[in-house]
Amino acid sequence: MDRRRYPADDHEKKLAFLRSDPVTRNMDAVKNNRIIILDALALQASIRMFDGLEHLATAIDGYDLPQ
Repeated sequence: MDRRRYPADDHEKKLAFLRSDPVTRNMDAVKNNRIIILDALALQASIRMFDGLEHLATAIDGYDLPQ
């Protein structure tokens, strides 16, 4: 079943907005392409949250950030 009911549910459209909006395009994460895509279920307080945290930690570790 497709859960994407609205155009803004597509992360590509959200990324396009972030990159084109005059305010958000100047954010450090947007300028340096440090945007992490997570499934919405990974943000809910449930057992799936731990998968989301692992994905987030792995993605952050992959960036060359100062310690």
